[in-house]
Amino acid sequence: LQGCTIIALQETGLPEDAQNLAIELRNVFGLDYTATSLVGPQSRNLEFPLTNSLLTRNDRVQVVASKASQSCSPQDYAVEDPENVCPAGEFALFDRLPLVVDLTVRGDWGEPYKLRIVNNHLKSKGGDELVNVVRREQQARFVATLVQEQLTTDPAAHVVVLGDLNDYYVSEPVDALRTSTQPALFHTYDLLPPL
Repeated sequence: LQGCTIIALQETGLPEDAQNLAIELRNVFGLDYTATSLVGPQSRNLEFPLTNSLLTRNDRVQVVASKASQSCSPQDYAVEDPENVCPAGEFALFDRLPLVVDLTVRGDWGEPYKLRIVNNHLKSKGGDELVNVVRREQQARFVATLVQEQLTTDPAAHVVVLGDLNDYYVSEPVDALRTSTQPALFHTYDLLPPL
């Protein structure tokens, strides 16, 4: 990866696995990274822990704040979230929580660049896709609210939404994520030259 400034990871196992990866990159390759990773419901699965993480280069990036946000749904998706932030009659939507990280990035352009990263791992297509696609769209719309909150606070904010959305460019979940903010999110796929 040639020392990328910011690397978003999904399925890093436990949060300490991301820390161990940062240590390995430093000790073996001389790349000084900090890992940001917060526990979510799937992190607690001892057989198959999954956690979203972020690696940032210490010489260029300062992590200002981080949070992992849960949303609630009237549909019970059997997510076991010990934090239990949902009111009665509602259920946790994410087993792999979106990781929201506020950063300042330094470079030769001058003033530090403020950036918010929202790292995602939406519901997979495994199992009943008729149920999964509805859940992914709910998750996508919630991620859009996280972006909109930042844009409402600061209309000039720089926000990047990335990760494993587990869907296609023209899918309803990706479209819901992209178009549920004002202004709509820009998809980097649109930068690719036509075939």
